Amino acid sequence: VGAPRLRRRGSTDELCQLLVTKYRTFTVPGSHMELNGHLRIGFGGEHEELVKGLDMLKHALREIHT
Repeated sequence: VGAPRLRRRGSTDELCQLLVTKYRTFTVPGSHMELNGHLRIGFGGEHEELVKGLDMLKHALREIHT
């Protein structure tokens, strides 16, 4: 499990909601762990699943930050 912090301060709720609804990628917003600005990413699955999830995270971050 990792909890990276986004460079842009603030809630990650919007990002996590976008990930689940549009990209079918599941993360936990930092607000659920008292870590605003962070999100929880699990690394317990298959390698291919992790790579795909990180790619979806990349797309979602670009969408939110443009």
